[in-house]
Amino acid sequence: MKFVDLTLPMKKGMPFYPSGLHTPFSAEKTAEIGANGREIRRIEMGSHCGTHIDGMTHFLKNGWSVDKIPLSILVGPAYLVNLGKLPQDSVITRKDVSDRLPKGRKIERLLLRADWSRFWEKKQYFNGWPHLSEDCCSFIAEKGIKLAGFDFPSPDETFTGKNLDSPNHKFFLKKKIVLIEYLTNLGKLKPGNIFLIALPLRIAGGDGSPSRVVAYNI
Repeated sequence: MKFVDLTLPMKKGMPFYPSGLHTPFSAEKTAEIGANGREIRRIEMGSHCGTHIDGMTHFLKNGWSVDKIPLSILVGPAYLVNLGKLPQDSVITRKDVSDRLPKGRKIERLLLRADWSRFWEKKQYFNGWPHLSEDCCSFIAEKGIKLAGFDFPSPDETFTGKNLDSPNHKFFLKKKIVLIEYLTNLGKLKPGNIFLIALPLRIAGGDGSPSRVVAYNI
């Protein structure tokens, strides 16, 4: 059993989604060992900062907040699909995913690797990331998958050009499919069967939460 940490490090100056709605991460010392006999920090961050899990209430008025997501969904066997090193503006189709899944197997948790985390801390990260086609989203729901995770910022297109606001997010969350975004280090796992542990902070009523996500091959 070799654990792989799939979580981006939280540190001052780290990238955050380029919108006025999001809060950057900061951690400032409020006490030091030399002066106070202990070290303490004041931490400020947005609920979707770094590797994080979306609650249904991120886009829906009703549904699971992060503290209500069943632990039985967040922890358990998963399947890792390697899509290859995808270029900018790639569209991930139903066939891309279905051809890489074992036939006749029930899968409840799915991680998609596109190696987009190679652009973390670069301008490219939030520009033209790979996204899922509408049909691919439907396939994931049809498979009975309860959790989907990505090593790119979102299952939605960077800009839809159709005045649509995160349609794939809304589709998944309405289906009670939990989303993990901004994963990293998926290349350190073999594609196929893994055991996943993905735990958000227990924020009462939280729309999302930075999360520690780890996995190992099984």
